[in-house]
Amino acid sequence: MGKPGPDSNEGKARILIDELLMQAGWEIIREGDHIPESGNYAVEEFQTDSGPMDYALIIDGHVLGDVEAK
Repeated sequence: MGKPGPDSNEGKARILIDELLMQAGWEIIREGDHIPESGNYAVEEFQTDSGPMDYALIIDGHVLGDVEAK
């Protein structure tokens, strides 16, 4: 399904979420990009067995949280 366009309500929310995550020290990894083994990353459209997370919060290779953009 992928993420919505930037002009949709969710797309606008994602712009704000990206900014807030980066201010909090998270590096944004775009959908399909390589995820490094160490560091703090917010990974867009992270695939799980039950469907994608809008953002998976990953620290040193471990998924610790989920941010949903609505």
